[in-house]
Amino acid sequence: MFRLVILVVSFQSLLITGCINFANAESGLTTEISSEYPAAQLLDLSQRYLTLAEANDDFLRNGSGSSERKLPDRSLNGIKRVAAQADVLLQQLNVIAIGQLSHEDTLTAALLRRDLEILIEAPEHHWLFFDVTPYNSGYVMSAELLPALSKIDLAAPDGVEHYLLLFTDSGRFLNELASKLQEQRRRGIMLPKAAIPGVRKTYSRLRDNLADSAQFDPSRLAGMNPDQIGRLQRDASAALHEMLYPALDRLLETLADDYLIQAPEAAGLYQYPGGEAYYKYLIQRETSLDLTPDEIHQIGLQAMAGIQQKMRAIRQKLGFTGTAAEFHQQLRTDKTLYASSPEEVEQRYRAYVDRIEPRIPNYFSQQPKTPYGVKRASPMAEVGMTAGYYRGGAPGETGYYYYNGSNLDDRPMIEAGFLIYHELIPGHHFHISLVKENQHLSAYRRSVRVNAFAEGWANYASQLALEMGMLDAPYDHYGFLLSDAFISTRLVVDTGLNHMGWSLERASEYMLENTFYSESQVATEVLRYSTDIQAQALSYKLGYNKILELRQTAKTALVERFDLREFHAAMLSSGTLSMPVLEQHIHRYIAEASEATQASEVPR
Repeated sequence: MFRLVILVVSFQSLLITGCINFANAESGLTTEISSEYPAAQLLDLSQRYLTLAEANDDFLRNGSGSSERKLPDRSLNGIKRVAAQADVLLQQLNVIAIGQLSHEDTLTAALLRRDLEILIEAPEHHWLFFDVTPYNSGYVMSAELLPALSKIDLAAPDGVEHYLLLFTDSGRFLNELASKLQEQRRRGIMLPKAAIPGVRKTYSRLRDNLADSAQFDPSRLAGMNPDQIGRLQRDASAALHEMLYPALDRLLETLADDYLIQAPEAAGLYQYPGGEAYYKYLIQRETSLDLTPDEIHQIGLQAMAGIQQKMRAIRQKLGFTGTAAEFHQQLRTDKTLYASSPEEVEQRYRAYVDRIEPRIPNYFSQQPKTPYGVKRASPMAEVGMTAGYYRGGAPGETGYYYYNGSNLDDRPMIEAGFLIYHELIPGHHFHISLVKENQHLSAYRRSVRVNAFAEGWANYASQLALEMGMLDAPYDHYGFLLSDAFISTRLVVDTGLNHMGWSLERASEYMLENTFYSESQVATEVLRYSTDIQAQALSYKLGYNKILELRQTAKTALVERFDLREFHAAMLSSGTLSMPVLEQHIHRYIAEASEATQASEVPR
């Protein structure tokens, strides 16, 4: 079995025998550590990076279980401050003696360099990033703010202060969003027309539901004295009416009809000044691969050709002689593929989980201890969602696949098997939970995010479920291929929209021809690729391809010594890695496995 070798540094001995001075990471990035201890230098730098990143990244704070007291600073000055501090850390990383580091620390150094370079470059592209979009508009407010408010213990000594501080800060956050929209407009950078109605709807609904945050269930007020309760209710109501409502009104007014009239019909980064450079930055950030948009486009086209051939074979096996479009229309009218209620949606997902659980030990030597489950998403978050999303809680909390329980008549479940194995087990839940549980990894290594690894592993997990026989039934297999077609078309459509000048209509036509998605779902997707999170969708197929490539490399090198359980242990034992760093790590695993084989063959 692949074993991870960790270099443990005793900080007590460093303090006694070496020159080590830990300054406050937030106030002074001037920490000095003797160059005799490169591992200690690296650990210190990585922790200081994490402090810097967490202060400006709500996702990291939630993932670490930290208690939020302030929403992220999305202003240009805020982004520049982060970049300047990241540059100081990079200069200090550059003087570390990398050749003296262990294998794991070498991986850490490569990951840290990448993270710092991404932060340093970010201000160059600030005005091309839309914070207010149909897909992620309400995320910080609904999926970050509201859960954070609900977790605050109001009866704690600073509970009321904590609640009011965070609640009030959301007014500042909303005002920053409106200010950025106005400055982008002055620079000729405006949301596409097609995106504006969805944004308005999201923030209008948020305004309608925000009053609940100033109302408190009696159970939350237990243990509080009347003065505390009075102050909480009075000040929360004042903040709502004097800060949050005016900020939301300003945001909605910024996106009023005069904005809509001037907004471009076209979508995609190519149309904006600096858009091509930003798109290349995003490709590197999201995939960690040095691929051009044209290369990615061709990878997508080639993948689609192979998938269509496999789908044709299944249709023939089922005795269907019509076209793919006709078969898909038949599927859309098959009532057995639809759930009649959110409860039935959940039951269907759980059935796939029950099917795979007994087989998992045959493929994984290590499984996470963190529990998992399936739960309906917040109705507010369902507005811009497709099928759903996985979200792991703080360490030890249940990881859930949150599914979209709305509009079930428009959501056939033929792809349910692929989705649940991608999102839950052995996909996102295995990866994310094992990272959180791995105490051999530093806090920084447990926080690293690389979409190509995360989404690539999740898609690989669905492929593995297919290999395990979990999706052998023709319709389950066809559903897998439909999902594979979906992630492959994204390579074509994302690059088409952001690099090749495709219109929304052309992108929609391509997706409708090559996937099982409805017109409304496709409309959501093409806006996501062109306006919301460009290049993020590329990571799914490209990461999946890389993992399959590395598995084949290991099989070819090790032949009969290859063990799939050991390969999976190697994949998941070192946390989230960029694709170049993952390749470096897997080659190390292959070398160690080869050495072990040679040692066992020596006559004794």
